[in-house]
Amino acid sequence: MSMLEDLRKIEIFKDQPEEQLAWLAQQGTEIRLETGESLFEMGAPADRMFVFFEGELELRRDGYSMVYIGAGEVSGLLPFSRMTHFFATSYAVSPTRLAAFSSQIFPEMSQRMPQVIARMVGLMSDRVREVTRMGEQREKLAALGKLSAGLAHELNNPAAAARRAASALGQILAAARENNVNLNRFPFSPQQREYIARFERTTGERAAASPVKLNSLDQSDREEQLATLLETHHVPDAWKMAPVLVEAGLQSAELDALIAQIGPEPLPEVLGR
Repeated sequence: MSMLEDLRKIEIFKDQPEEQLAWLAQQGTEIRLETGESLFEMGAPADRMFVFFEGELELRRDGYSMVYIGAGEVSGLLPFSRMTHFFATSYAVSPTRLAAFSSQIFPEMSQRMPQVIARMVGLMSDRVREVTRMGEQREKLAALGKLSAGLAHELNNPAAAARRAASALGQILAAARENNVNLNRFPFSPQQREYIARFERTTGERAAASPVKLNSLDQSDREEQLATLLETHHVPDAWKMAPVLVEAGLQSAELDALIAQIGPEPLPEVLGR
């Protein structure tokens, strides 16, 4: 098919006189692109008008798809356009065939085809609106991306804390089960079991209601005193347990009373639980 016949199928040219279309066809150069090939790069001088006969181009900028140009459309540099450089890079989405026209023909084209020139001015206005709309959409997507990233960050912090808390709780429950198993090996009397339960309940309620607030010096003295007492009774990791028990308000006298009731051997399991 000749370029004259191709131009006749383009909406903007279809009602033009035969001789005018023949003149325009003589000015054009046919270009064929395979999928993925580029017609022009962003920043390259805009000095040609393109008429698309087959296929489709995608215009990309900053990683975003700006607009698609397909068969039947006229693009590139149009008469009276102030564009000096291409604002995006083009890629053929499918095998594409088009004609390129140098901007040097625009003055004569204005004389020969004034109706087409007027249509191109309207086409150029539509293109500006479309590019503006795509730019605004890209800005909105970028803003949405920042919002999503911020939201993900805000959600990740409590989620990470929840995961750590759940993991710690799992470890605590596993340790508590082991303590229960070990405590069941002792032949406690009903009175001793009741004393242990009351001791745990009272200490836990007191810690939950109002943890003891001490200055750093008193806190250190209490912890050292309690740790020494625990080590005397061979309680493992006494240095870890002492700060927790001090914060719960536990006094040395209470530990002495507990030992007097149940003996020193079950003490590590009772305090551990």
